[in-house]
Amino acid sequence: MAVLIRSSEAMKATAQAGITYFTTGLAEETGEVCGAVKKLVRAQNGLIKPKTYDKVKAELEKQLANINAEKIKLGAKPLPFYVEDEEVREVYKNQLLDNLEIEIGQVVQYLANIAYFYNLDLGKVVKKSFNHTSKEFNSDIEL
Repeated sequence: MAVLIRSSEAMKATAQAGITYFTTGLAEETGEVCGAVKKLVRAQNGLIKPKTYDKVKAELEKQLANINAEKIKLGAKPLPFYVEDEEVREVYKNQLLDNLEIEIGQVVQYLANIAYFYNLDLGKVVKKSFNHTSKEFNSDIEL
């Protein structure tokens, strides 16, 4: 329901540009998804730009320093002050996954706006398309 309300608000705000605004936005966000996947594939293969690696490592070291400061205040023994290479890589992959979720969500929002523009139910559109593809591949799996 929230998507429909926002879609109607977006329609009012972009009335002059109309469908062009939403299709251009969809194309832009689709490109963002592709870029996010590209970065994730590189990271999964161990490729991280040195500048990015250093930035993520510095963020982790800062967090560790803050934790240790709190532990010392409480009279507890601080943690060893080093960040493992694998930790940096894992945190970076998780950051990329978070970004991918946002980008996919934005694509879906633009699709919802386009469906709303043409008075289509996005859920019904997805079901119809999924079932159509299942039939093309002689699959019994349908929504």
